[in-house]
Amino acid sequence: MNKEESLTIKQEIINPGDKEMKRVAFIMGWGNTLKDEWLPWFREKVKREGWSVLVIALPFEFNNFQQIKADIVAALNDFKGEILLCHSMGSLFGRYISLKEYRMRIFLSPFWKIPKRTLILGSLFLSQLMLSLLKWCRKPILSRNFSDADIGEIDLPTDSPRYISPATMNEVITAQSKLPELTESDQTIYSRDDRVIDTTVCKGITYKGGHFAFCVEDRDAIFATLSRLIDESSSSQ
Repeated sequence: MNKEESLTIKQEIINPGDKEMKRVAFIMGWGNTLKDEWLPWFREKVKREGWSVLVIALPFEFNNFQQIKADIVAALNDFKGEILLCHSMGSLFGRYISLKEYRMRIFLSPFWKIPKRTLILGSLFLSQLMLSLLKWCRKPILSRNFSDADIGEIDLPTDSPRYISPATMNEVITAQSKLPELTESDQTIYSRDDRVIDTTVCKGITYKGGHFAFCVEDRDAIFATLSRLIDESSSSQ
């Protein structure tokens, strides 16, 4: 992957199918790729459900949150989905995407706030100040501050980056400070023991395990919950 390609979103459609299929758009989290180990399991689940799913992989680095959001929206508009599923940093972008075209947004382990333990001296103000001073730096020099075991234990991504740039984190923390309000139709699924995100801003369905619901032992049960939520949203129309 060259530098230019690494700064753009990647996408894949599972089951292109026909218009009668339920259409789900899935914005993955930071560090996930279309080559992740868990994806074969996910693809098989999707095919059994008879869904058509657009999977979007975020770039590891970006210095313009709005541009990446625009790229995501363009892909979503082409796909014309009904349900928006987002994980981790994908949920940060998902909060900024209008619900006009979607019946429901489902957020998995949303990265809507940085955990206090990873902030400079535990201070959001100091962290924001430092990142704003270093926002010119696009080199990934900041530790992601979590281990593989914090993600899960099954089919973990093998090429996850371990460092992120101040430029990217400045965009992230700025976006987190201006989040649009949630709506009544939004659903959140997360683990109370998640060490990657700050769970104090989460409220909804919980599970046991790591940060990524599709890499924990109960992932089949979690996927069944997703299926139920999607079915219920369809029947309510």
